[in-house]
Amino acid sequence: MASVIHNQGAERPKGQSATHSQFMMTWRDAAADMFLGATCPGCQRPSWRLCDDCRAQLAAYPAELHNKSALSGLPHWAGAPFAGLAGHLVTAAKDRRRWDVIPHLGARLATAVVELLASVPWLEPIWLTPIPSAPSAVRRRGLDVSCRLAASAQGFLRQAGLDCRTQRWLRLARPVADQAGLNYHQRQLNLAGAYRLIRSPPAADRQAGLILVDDVATTGASLAEGWRVCRQADLMVLGAATVTATSDRYDSAVASVVNRIQVPVLRQEKTSPA
Repeated sequence: MASVIHNQGAERPKGQSATHSQFMMTWRDAAADMFLGATCPGCQRPSWRLCDDCRAQLAAYPAELHNKSALSGLPHWAGAPFAGLAGHLVTAAKDRRRWDVIPHLGARLATAVVELLASVPWLEPIWLTPIPSAPSAVRRRGLDVSCRLAASAQGFLRQAGLDCRTQRWLRLARPVADQAGLNYHQRQLNLAGAYRLIRSPPAADRQAGLILVDDVATTGASLAEGWRVCRQADLMVLGAATVTATSDRYDSAVASVVNRIQVPVLRQEKTSPA
């Protein structure tokens, strides 16, 4: 199944040579740069879209099993490392409205799902459950990126013959702060009790395998909170899959440092002026 999870892009018209196709793409990219300032969201070279070099680099990343300290006991696979190209593309999709990269990122998410399913027992159908985004973030970005990524991954997985469905089981139960800039312990506190089920799943859906999906896993706090809520509802969570993930070495180092300085940091924040 993993061999068919990729994004080939538009096929070359019949009868058109590769040289001619490459020439036309080069000409269009030059025109895009001259008249519109369009650039590849990965390397910033002139292009209407993600360039061929960046597409090839993204597709070459192997999915990896991660070991986030917040997700102890839950298998978590990521389709690409956050450092480098994949992280740039996720940021472009979320903060610069480069929604044209979502199919490419969705293919990496689908690859992570395939590797996860290869490591655990499961039965169809498979539910992809996005981690909820704050309404303010959705309004700022213009769409719910996590949901779009899940829908894109679902398309690739269905093409591979898997009975896969996207279902938003989770919603925010209270306002949360933007996770960007928060350290390990602050992320845990920010998301503790932050999610709840949108509705109680039917009995048949409780037997289906559920995979929590998101764009990035840094400390794993968001996925851990989603896992907690799903377990309390007796949903069968197979694991988590993300488009990208930061290094586990970074996660472990940050957790170790923050745990040692946790109390002084909290005291300092309480006494500092607003």
